[in-house]
Amino acid sequence: MSEHHVVPIKTYVKTLLTLIFLTFVTVKIAEFDFGDLNVAVALFVAMIKASVVALFFMGLKWDKGFNAVILITSVIFMSIFFLFTLGDIETRAQTDKVEAMRFGINSPVKIIGDGHSESRSKNH
Repeated sequence: MSEHHVVPIKTYVKTLLTLIFLTFVTVKIAEFDFGDLNVAVALFVAMIKASVVALFFMGLKWDKGFNAVILITSVIFMSIFFLFTLGDIETRAQTDKVEAMRFGINSPVKIIGDGHSESRSKNH
């Protein structure tokens, strides 16, 4: 039979206070401009908060190692998907310049018409 670890209320209170503190840290760092590191700093603090939740609220600290392996593997694959997405977003400006030269587009947004449909203008 598997044993279940009983977590004392004191641990949950400490975890709650830690998460509240990290939320204040998140708000405070949002007031500063870290330049290109804005997203990295925000994700770092979010990763710490998620780790606290996973370890204490989800009980991974006292659970078998297999569940931690599954969680870490999931986070690694999610990070890979985020990196591909961020790579795409970061290179869009370069792609827009190439498309602008090739197709004569002055904006990444292609405007179709003047905003009024022809059926409306015929009725008025």
